[in-house]
Amino acid sequence: MTQLLNNDSQVKKTKKSIETFMCFVGISLAIVVITVLESSTMEVWIKIIIGLIIGIATLLLTKSLTKYVQHFLERYKINLLSLYVGYIVLYLIIRVLIDR
Repeated sequence: MTQLLNNDSQVKKTKKSIETFMCFVGISLAIVVITVLESSTMEVWIKIIIGLIIGIATLLLTKSLTKYVQHFLERYKINLLSLYVGYIVLYLIIRVLIDR
């Protein structure tokens, strides 16, 4: 009985950790898109609407993609720390290439 409860709590902790990672990815990508929008010559109200749409889409995608990321991590036996490191390295490389 206690093993079943421990397993259930472990699954919840893993899912919460993956949701946190997905929020991290979503927010970092939203910041990039919003900074690109700020440098454009559109009207201010259009920028605000697009920013709100990006924010809402980030929240919705974060929740919906969590189970797919969890399945990916379990299938390929990847720990969450290496996923964070891989994302940060990929993000930095792409940012450097875009800013050139």
